[in-house]
Amino acid sequence: MTSQQNEVIDEIVCTVDELKINEKKLVPFGSLKIIVIRESEEKFVAIGSACSHYGAPLINGFVHNGYISCPWHGACFNIHTGDIEEFPGCDSIPSYETYVKDGSVHVKSLKCNIVKKRVKLLAARNIVNRSTTIIIGGGPAGFQCSETLRQEGYDGRIVLISSESVPPYDRTKLSKSLTAKVEDILLRDESHYKKAGIELLLETFCSKLDTKSQVVHLEGGSTLRYDKLFISTGSNPRKYRTIPDNVNNALYLRTHEDALKIANNTKDKNVVLIGSSFIVMEIASYLNGKSKSISIISKSEVPFAHSLGQKIGNEIKNLCISKKVNFYVESDLKFIIENGSIKKVKLQSEELDVDVCIIGIGSEPNTQFLKDCDDIRMNRSFIEVDENFQTSVPNIYAGGDVVLYRNQLLGDEMRNIAHWQTAQIHGRHAALSMLGKSTTFKSVPFFWSMVFGKGVRFAGTIDDPKNCVIEGELEKFSFVAMYFDSKNKAIGVATMANDPIAPAFAAALRNGKVITKDQIENDGFKWLEEIDGSYNKKIEKQYEINKFGFCQRSAHYASHSLCNSCNKNQEIKIKLLADFVPLNEENFDKEVVEFRKNLESVYKICESCEQLIYKVLDKPASPNVRKAFSPLPTLNLDGHIDYDIKPKFRQAKHQAIDNNSEKYSSNKTQNHQYPSRVLNYFINYEQKCQSNNIIRETNSQPSTKIIANWLLYMFHTFEVILFLVIIGLLIVLLSMPIKMSYNSDFNSFEFNFAIYNVSSE
Repeated sequence: MTSQQNEVIDEIVCTVDELKINEKKLVPFGSLKIIVIRESEEKFVAIGSACSHYGAPLINGFVHNGYISCPWHGACFNIHTGDIEEFPGCDSIPSYETYVKDGSVHVKSLKCNIVKKRVKLLAARNIVNRSTTIIIGGGPAGFQCSETLRQEGYDGRIVLISSESVPPYDRTKLSKSLTAKVEDILLRDESHYKKAGIELLLETFCSKLDTKSQVVHLEGGSTLRYDKLFISTGSNPRKYRTIPDNVNNALYLRTHEDALKIANNTKDKNVVLIGSSFIVMEIASYLNGKSKSISIISKSEVPFAHSLGQKIGNEIKNLCISKKVNFYVESDLKFIIENGSIKKVKLQSEELDVDVCIIGIGSEPNTQFLKDCDDIRMNRSFIEVDENFQTSVPNIYAGGDVVLYRNQLLGDEMRNIAHWQTAQIHGRHAALSMLGKSTTFKSVPFFWSMVFGKGVRFAGTIDDPKNCVIEGELEKFSFVAMYFDSKNKAIGVATMANDPIAPAFAAALRNGKVITKDQIENDGFKWLEEIDGSYNKKIEKQYEINKFGFCQRSAHYASHSLCNSCNKNQEIKIKLLADFVPLNEENFDKEVVEFRKNLESVYKICESCEQLIYKVLDKPASPNVRKAFSPLPTLNLDGHIDYDIKPKFRQAKHQAIDNNSEKYSSNKTQNHQYPSRVLNYFINYEQKCQSNNIIRETNSQPSTKIIANWLLYMFHTFEVILFLVIIGLLIVLLSMPIKMSYNSDFNSFEFNFAIYNVSSE
């Protein structure tokens, strides 16, 4: 380590009075931004500001019980150590030493430790330790089990067996970006496993398990003896029963090779997708605009009918149709197969031409190699495990898609939940149990999806999709849907354009909060305050008064773009901090919605190469909306864009509030909880003004105060400043005595100005 890396950075980041207890603030430190959180009167903590998963800004997350949650995908980090303790993601975030001196908060760290994310130290392999732990399965559960064992100090032999040709990678990105390079989505490269002393057996299959002798039999005849075993073989795509295995244009998605095969064979082709699962919808979204035609054939009337419900599914279906994706409802399909390829699909009413048929009708647990293990308790091919993820056989553990387990946070029944984040936490919990470090399992399932640029967040589970309460605007894909069990206790939430409510709900369940249907219907989102006392402040910040006296709010957009620098296809996340000024015109709210859908240009920092991405959307805003914004956006420190609303519209806004105050106050109870709605900042505007000591001009104010406020706001407009400067210069010049004289040497006139000092008194 060089002397420069050993350099100690000690900086004042804020004053004690800037933060109340449980509040957080984004501050500069060294070369990065960090978050400072006030835990008590005297105690402050400092941590990294970006989630280690996809780089989400943690300043928008929830602080609860010593953890901070990612606002996008629900990862949780210990605010004292920075350790990741709820997934997704692999790495931790940095934590820094803090102290208070003379009313200021100091943060101290070695320069080399000021980083965006931190890899936890791993124990080295000790050849003296003869114990062997075998992990069957190279998915998220198997990866996290091996990682946790080394992180927690286990120095025995670890063997990770995977059927794939590459080390574990982020499988969630395959359906969202079929052409993703596998080297870009690896969880760790091979050098990491070598350094950690983890033996990788790639393209290796387990054929049999002998639980009595504690031996794993591999295809090819070799065997491995284990002391402890973790089974995480995941699932395989369910095959369509009437399509033979030798049909060459019937494709399934499981591996990165499958994804590339789909991408390479669907360009300008007639593509038929069977099923309406999340994977199918994500593939259709990716292929839209690349394939000649896309047709989805589903047994259910709408997509996600059993996972999100009929109402949400219907809007997703309409979205598909609007993107020129055909949607058919059919339960009995007939295939015309010629020369080993599907040529047509027969429906009741018509026939569809087929170049490529992609099938996504669910999955089945990959546990065939356990068929002779009578002592391992199985249920419908799933492995039953206890609270420590141990099977009915001592020293054999299991996790991920292959298990049935009981999650006390969601009820007493055994469940199979096949999510990426869920599998990761299974692997971690099983590893801790193997080492005798068992903890109470308090993880809430979480998944996310992206369909035609619309992001879905889901936390918890669903028993009955009909037993739900939906608030928001389904047709605009901005809503919160709460799902309940038979006792009307909330067990799941789905959101679109309402981050971070899904991670907050997960935090509520982890903290033992019971949320009932009656509470949601009567009190709305009051439970958020109990999870994070600063939630009200978050809402207020979304409606805060900016320096021009304008109300601001936030809106989330999602799209996909190809980075011009590193050529990486990725999800674009944009947060607009400025809202729209009501002009009290009949169609202004509709124009606002249209503007949100078709924002002229958006910017984002590429997660891979950190270059600025520019993406042009379909069409610009109408002139009526555009004139309320400054002509150019500016990229702020969080990677978001800010638009400053021109102050000349402020009077129109107040007039709209005055004219409609009775109308908006009558909707206060219904609307104030959802920051995604278009005009609901009217509702609490008076309260916000009072809390921020903002003087709002009305007809009852003295004319001098109105003029003073008007001048103050106008002063911030660039055009007015420039105008005042020019006028001032003219006044000064005209007030000066001018003396003209003839210079014979240069045959010209000279003008002399006498400049007087003007006292400010």
